[in-house]
Amino acid sequence: MSQLTTLNSATFFGETAETAARASLRKYKRHPHHSLLILQVFPTQNDAFAFKALHPHLPLCVFPFEDDPKNPGRRKYLVSSISDFWNRYRNMTRAERHYYELIETGAPCHLYFDIEYTVSLNPSLDGNAAFKAFQNFVIERFKKICDVEYSQIRIIDLTSSTDTKFSRHLILKAPGIAFRNNYDVGQFVSYLVSDLTVLYNQFVELRQHNAHSCQSRLDLNAPSEIDANLMSAFVFEKDGVVRLFVDMGVYTRSRNFRLWKSSKLLKDTELVASPGCDIKEDEQGFRDTLVSYVETGSKLLIYTANKCNRLIANGANESSTVLSLASSDILWKSTNTGQMDYSEQSFPALERFLISAIKSINPSSKVPFIQKTMYMSELNQVWFKISNNRYCHNIGREHQSNGVYYVFDLATFVYFQRCHDPDCRHYRSKELPYPIELHPFIDTNVFMDDDTDSIADDVLIQAVESDSTQFWG
Repeated sequence: MSQLTTLNSATFFGETAETAARASLRKYKRHPHHSLLILQVFPTQNDAFAFKALHPHLPLCVFPFEDDPKNPGRRKYLVSSISDFWNRYRNMTRAERHYYELIETGAPCHLYFDIEYTVSLNPSLDGNAAFKAFQNFVIERFKKICDVEYSQIRIIDLTSSTDTKFSRHLILKAPGIAFRNNYDVGQFVSYLVSDLTVLYNQFVELRQHNAHSCQSRLDLNAPSEIDANLMSAFVFEKDGVVRLFVDMGVYTRSRNFRLWKSSKLLKDTELVASPGCDIKEDEQGFRDTLVSYVETGSKLLIYTANKCNRLIANGANESSTVLSLASSDILWKSTNTGQMDYSEQSFPALERFLISAIKSINPSSKVPFIQKTMYMSELNQVWFKISNNRYCHNIGREHQSNGVYYVFDLATFVYFQRCHDPDCRHYRSKELPYPIELHPFIDTNVFMDDDTDSIADDVLIQAVESDSTQFWG
């Protein structure tokens, strides 16, 4: 039998792991949103993503910015935590603030809109009234999907309008709820736009026929009198085409969305809070304005391509693409009695940590990867099935055919290896702690309480003071 490779704590966790672990806990206790003191600038987006990927356990964000008047449009990329970025951003002069939020592909985010039109092409339009009517229309749909009251929705209304261009950013946040990604946001917005377009076309047709009542002619469940302000949200463009004033181009991959208090390079107009929108001049206020700041444990709105006959989109009874609200702990339920509920979803921070650990323990020419991830809700565990690496700690080598899987216990902050091989089916390796900040469903601030301090300290320090043989056996 092959000898199990023994790794000391410095090899497995890094030379300064114990110091980092203790420092990390101290920072959590000092700050509601801990500072990491990381501000790294990169010339390309890919470089920024690569740096961020090297630190999966840190809550880092990418903030594109412009600072070269000779090359307007060319952006650099700052990687930092929100806390550290805010501490820098709040002290910048107005002339220095040309920053954007990068809405990462595949990452959870909130519902957002970029609304704009050219004033000269729509001289008689009351933009504020049209915007307010559109906002109310969206919120009515949004609150039904989220099953919340209007008053519970946080409305962020930002403006950079000028005499020549009407420009607003609208961000809507329901408590404890977010979209799975900005693609799903785009799909939701698309069917809102589709419904409004149908309503607008019918409205125009009825006006052309000098109709005095719209209700009897509408297929949709419209109000007794169509809101003319809502219909005025359809604006003229340069080519004479009429369209809704929502920019559908902001739901693409790795989208840059201008930050609150920033202006475009070589422009003077800042993106500021609209009248009536109260944003505190502090870090929490800044976080409120971010599309991609999603609180840990939020439920996700999942867009599905399934077709079904149900009343959605103004109550239209037709085969439609639907949005379903899925809890973070149950996305899929087994139909077989006696089987455990589980969901197939992604836990990128845990995945990166596990792959790195596997590579350290069993270096191989093959690159291991996660074949399948399951969250076992009743056990509060995440299971990772591994491909390209069958290393089993029970036999000290790789199995010939049967693979292995790892179990992360979200209640006790430990993980261990199990095996699909018949000879090892009852084997369970000794437990190894994983970093607390990787936990997918909780805020690390819970460890500020006195009752949990000793537990957190013990788990982290045990991890850095023990070698792999002690834990894996």
